[in-house]
Amino acid sequence: MRAVLLAGYKDSGKTQLATSLCRRFREMGIRVAVAKFSHHTLDRTSSDTQRLAQVADGTIAFDPETTSLTLPGQRSLQDFLPLVSAQVLIVEGGKHLGCLPRIILPRKGDSRRDLDQDLALAQWSASPASGLTELADSAQAAQLILERGFLLPDLDCGGCGREDCYQLAREIVAGEADVSECTALSPQGVEITVNGDTIPLNPFVRNLVQNTLMGILSSLKGGRAGRVEIRFDMSDQSSSSNRSG
Repeated sequence: MRAVLLAGYKDSGKTQLATSLCRRFREMGIRVAVAKFSHHTLDRTSSDTQRLAQVADGTIAFDPETTSLTLPGQRSLQDFLPLVSAQVLIVEGGKHLGCLPRIILPRKGDSRRDLDQDLALAQWSASPASGLTELADSAQAAQLILERGFLLPDLDCGGCGREDCYQLAREIVAGEADVSECTALSPQGVEITVNGDTIPLNPFVRNLVQNTLMGILSSLKGGRAGRVEIRFDMSDQSSSSNRSG
């Protein structure tokens, strides 16, 4: 999945840019979803969240007070991704996220450092000069996202040799590393996919799954060295679980 975060403070134009990008991607035949970090309730009429929902193929709205509206408890961005089917993810707000690159929209007097955090690919053209590449229109921004957008799993597992996903993301943005260096996204021994989407595995979980399956298969007739594929459908179980609840 290609992903980018639009970083800016209130009234910096994030929603306008996100809406324009959604329309652009849909014109290109590309499925796009929006994850919006919000500080207001999600049922307000004529809100930015509702406007985004009208142009995106999927919308996730995060509100500190209503996170349990979709799933109980405190959740991360990655917890919600299985709920949407998209090729591009646009994250509006969420400046604390360090697992994906960003386009910054600084206003006059804003701290570029707070918005950039060494993760900025470019800045929106309507913003004051910041020394970054300036994007002139949504077509240019969309192309940049398709070329350089990414989303790390935010596991901070250390499998890539870095302290956390933020360090790897910084190096990727700087052109000093590649997404393929994320061991959680690059299948090594075990790969689990759900509806075609790879589930990130940290080294501990990967080894646990692999060793467990190897132990089971070695006791079965026909179990021998070679490539192993195991497939099963969870949809019936989900339906049964919903009915029993």
